[in-house]
Amino acid sequence: MKIATIILLTLISVMNCIGKMAEFTSDEIKISNIPKISICERTFEIPKNEEYAKALKDAFSVADSEVSIVQYIFNSGRLKKSCWNGHCSGGAAIKDKKTTYSFTLRVKDDKIIGCGQIIKYVYKDKISTKDLSKRERILRIHNFDNTNIVKTFVYGNLETKKYLEFYPSGKLKHCGIALSNKYFRGYWDENGNLINEIVRIKDWDKARKKQEKRRAEYKKKSDERIQAGKDYMEKHPELKKKSDKITETLKQLETIHKKLESESCSKEEVSALKTEQKEIMIQLKKSYSEYGKKLKEIQTKEEKNK
Repeated sequence: MKIATIILLTLISVMNCIGKMAEFTSDEIKISNIPKISICERTFEIPKNEEYAKALKDAFSVADSEVSIVQYIFNSGRLKKSCWNGHCSGGAAIKDKKTTYSFTLRVKDDKIIGCGQIIKYVYKDKISTKDLSKRERILRIHNFDNTNIVKTFVYGNLETKKYLEFYPSGKLKHCGIALSNKYFRGYWDENGNLINEIVRIKDWDKARKKQEKRRAEYKKKSDERIQAGKDYMEKHPELKKKSDKITETLKQLETIHKKLESESCSKEEVSALKTEQKEIMIQLKKSYSEYGKKLKEIQTKEEKNK
């Protein structure tokens, strides 16, 4: 039983806090107003299936536009870097489009040098961090940096899905596209030669029901694990006490984190906050160690009593 789940989830929620988002307007990021870049060279062999060939061309048009927007945001200098326990992130919002971009940043010598992942969300009503169930993930890009090299580009869901995968050189490796009642797949070698082309008939309603069922089952299991963890700690007050101490420390760090994101902090205040942050991190590490020891002690006793 992974009793530390609750604490881990708390930690993740703090790590995912990205502070203030850089704001852009839809007019500012119109594809006609920003530098257009290509996700890769168009030197690969075109599929023989005409429907797939057209769908591939359209998919690359979408990819070029989205990567151009991401590159514009990334190069704007307006992303607000937020680092937590060695992980850095940043966010951008297009409020009039109810859209946000979440960047997992790669940082070297305190400078942003690239992105490990970018996710684009579209919200049903308004941008909110309180009810995340009202947003839909429609774009995911892996390994994006200043050289424009992308590892994978995923856009849409199920019957709108476009999946592009690339070699380290940036050349097309694999492409999957959902269209109408079909799913097209193609594979290329590093010289751009098409080595396999597959067309499958898909029942998207059936696929959607299966997806919803998997999500419901995952949520049920997740809720059960969390509840089991809570019940376990209620049975062991000495363990719960240490857990509560960690949660309180995490709240302190979150408060400092938000203050550091504030543009009103002076250099002296920032320096003092960072010193306090380091001290609390040392305390947090110690608390985790004590929690682990106590948990192991309890579990060892339980094993002996079986």
